Amino acid sequence: SGDNTFMPMGFNNRTSLFGKVSYAVSNQDRISVSAIFQNRVQNRDNGIYDHLFRYNPQGQATSYENALITLVSWNHIISPKTFINIRASNNKKDYEQYVFKDSLDSRYSTDNRLRLRGNFSFYTGGTDMKYLVRSSNQILVKGDLTSQISKRQQVQFGIETIFHDLRLNSIVLKKNAETNFI
Repeated sequence: SGDNTFMPMGFNNRTSLFGKVSYAVSNQDRISVSAIFQNRVQNRDNGIYDHLFRYNPQGQATSYENALITLVSWNHIISPKTFINIRASNNKKDYEQYVFKDSLDSRYSTDNRLRLRGNFSFYTGGTDMKYLVRSSNQILVKGDLTSQISKRQQVQFGIETIFHDLRLNSIVLKKNAETNFI
């Protein structure tokens, strides 16, 4: 930090929550809803300590992650040997990694500050110039019909569809005279 105070080289804060509710609508029908939420903030690239930032830990990027998985299911008993399962799930995850949220923030240093000055050296200034924002969303719908037609024979029929949405913005910032971003 430059003022001779001790500073942690890394942190990892995580919050996880899980919940499930099931309800028997009747003797033949059951509905369940469950959700998992996770939030994580850490100042290391995927949890890996970067020794090059030993004397400049504030220049290292912080990563932010939010994930939410929800599942809804309906089970219906048609007869003692036949039943239907219908499930829908949504898996959403947002991940961001940067030093400053705004990629045009004037506090980003010029990229020549991160050049090493020889073997066995450290970054003594500068900021990590990687900037990443990623969002993914997956929706899955699945239905199954199962029937035990005899003691040794079971018939199953099912259908499934998946929708994907992925958005990615991954850049390395260039802040120097060539880019006029000084």
